[in-house]
Amino acid sequence: MVTMAVPLQFSQFMFKLMVMNELMYRRKSIPPFNLADLEAQLGRKLYERGSWQMTDADYNSFMPEIKAWFEAYPITADQVADLEMLRFGETQITLDVAPNWDGEDALFDITAQTATDVHLLPNLRSIVATYDRAHRDVIEAAFAKHGVTLKQLY
Repeated sequence: MVTMAVPLQFSQFMFKLMVMNELMYRRKSIPPFNLADLEAQLGRKLYERGSWQMTDADYNSFMPEIKAWFEAYPITADQVADLEMLRFGETQITLDVAPNWDGEDALFDITAQTATDVHLLPNLRSIVATYDRAHRDVIEAAFAKHGVTLKQLY
């Protein structure tokens, strides 16, 4: 009998996105996001005639359908067992999930709450990412409590 690996239950989207960035684009151990595949699954175009089909309210934020795809993507404990470091910033995955994001806000900054999911990566030791310098002590302490050191990307 073959047993199926149970997907991890991420509660923090930003943490899952950091993990997927590592697996998808740095290690290339899972397939990259493919817009055409998602459009085929949805039965409609998300990008048409040079324009993203999204509301004005979502324009500089996450594309809802793409965010939902990333949220639903199954990641297992085996896939993350040896992850010791995550590096996250303005990468391909940020363009995938928020194609119009201009980098002018904190959409992809990690927070103290992001540390909630650190227990899912038992060997994680460090993260290089962007976070609010004004709340640096609180954010770094939240991760340090789990044995993870943060370093500001910029």
